[in-house]
Amino acid sequence: MKITHNRQLYVEYNEMNSNQLERLKKDERELGHYQARLNKEGKSTLAHRIQRKKEYLMSRIHDLEEEYFLAS
Repeated sequence: MKITHNRQLYVEYNEMNSNQLERLKKDERELGHYQARLNKEGKSTLAHRIQRKKEYLMSRIHDLEEEYFLAS
């Protein structure tokens, strides 16, 4: 009984991480679109700030992917 319960928790944990990872990837894509729009409007300073946030988000996604695949 306990093994089944632990297995269920493991599956739920992986699903949660998978969903979070997909959401972060979507956020990263949206930041790219927003950055392009800011550049088009001539707001280069703000676009640069968004670029830094996007780079940070991409590094976190990479870290989480490594963690997720090592746990699998």
